[in-house]
Amino acid sequence: ERGRHITVGAIEILSRANKDRPSERDSFVAKCENLIARNVSLIIVDVLELPFFNLHNQLLRAVKATAGYIEEDPENPLYCAAYRKQPHGESNLGIVDIWHSPLKIGDILPELPLYITSEVAVPVNFEESYMKVCKVFRILSPQ
Repeated sequence: ERGRHITVGAIEILSRANKDRPSERDSFVAKCENLIARNVSLIIVDVLELPFFNLHNQLLRAVKATAGYIEEDPENPLYCAAYRKQPHGESNLGIVDIWHSPLKIGDILPELPLYITSEVAVPVNFEESYMKVCKVFRILSPQ
């Protein structure tokens, strides 16, 4: 239909407000669960060390995933993860494909897929985007 817009992908960059209270964590996970159930490809970026809560694992528990969990390490709590509902899932959420990358401060940010159809993904290169922003805003010293 012409003029009708459908959300096919979302990138969520966590803020402290997403993680500081149980009700906010539950709300964030419910929103992500709803996006996946609606076949929206999702990427979550968590680069906040504190407060320590792994919303990736909380989301996986909510969708009753049996794999894809990240080891919860308070010393290295950072991660990026991408999710998509497989086209022929068995339940409302179906089987979820997961790509995740645990991070440490100083690591190169990963490239993750953001699916715009059931088979076509746009690669999202977070490191390249980060470096462009740093250059534009002169955050990093020239090398």
